[in-house]
Amino acid sequence: MRKEPSFDFKVDKEKQTIFIERQFDAALEWVWKAWTNPALLDQWFGPKPFKAKTLSMDFREGGFWLYTLISEEYGNQWGRTDYHKIEKHRFFTASDSFLDENLSTIPDYPVSFWKIEFSEEGGITTIYVTTTYKTVDDLEKMVKWGYMDGFTAVMKNLDELLEILKSR
Repeated sequence: MRKEPSFDFKVDKEKQTIFIERQFDAALEWVWKAWTNPALLDQWFGPKPFKAKTLSMDFREGGFWLYTLISEEYGNQWGRTDYHKIEKHRFFTASDSFLDENLSTIPDYPVSFWKIEFSEEGGITTIYVTTTYKTVDDLEKMVKWGYMDGFTAVMKNLDELLEILKSR
């Protein structure tokens, strides 16, 4: 029986930040590709019943990922991730915004500022996700809206995808 990967989720209201540490039973190269390749992102990024669909992606500093999360039950949601700094196989920083159906930023919705770091030891890859918000109110909105449950769900989706990729 496969051991559950480690998962640590901490909310720091003083720093307006969520800290996540998550391990994957997969090589760093595959985990990196899963976060940076739109064909792979579409297979795991949406928490069920949502399915992610990339509208466009340019993974480079100054580039962005435009996507929609599709659900018959809940309707569509749109997002944009702007990439700021990238060091291949080490980390990337980005900001993620909610969009309306016209692909315009929704005023008064939180913007997530991400730093996602990657490391590998013995075939186990660990990601360290630091998500910061402009205000404690924004942080509290994201927690209330189910950030932890959503993140947990997409990490399980990513585990499933990585198992498929490793078996090829």
